[in-house]
Amino acid sequence: MGVDSYLEYASEKFNIAVRRLAVGEGDVCKRLLSAYMEIHPIEGKLLPEELQQLYAGIIRQLTKYTQEDPKWGTVPTTLNRITNKTGRKIATDICDLRDQIENLLRYNDLKKYNG
Repeated sequence: MGVDSYLEYASEKFNIAVRRLAVGEGDVCKRLLSAYMEIHPIEGKLLPEELQQLYAGIIRQLTKYTQEDPKWGTVPTTLNRITNKTGRKIATDICDLRDQIENLLRYNDLKKYNG
């Protein structure tokens, strides 16, 4: 899969995640869990270098705490421990990364169009 194809895949996943953050049910932590389910299949190493660090930071924030109960995963454990302020920061990072992906796709399209 080429860089543009993978960026398009990542764009689709992040667009769904942002929609879930914006209009999903529940508080920010419940919406973050839904957004995480969309973006976690993305392989950060396949993103352009300039996006890899932000993606890794988002995943790191969402998996900060280890699970305390075998019935819960790392992400739900983390989301149960963070504040709404931290949740909003992670949600903002997800939106920012989506915007950067979209900008990069537009830039690549312009390069192709202009030769």
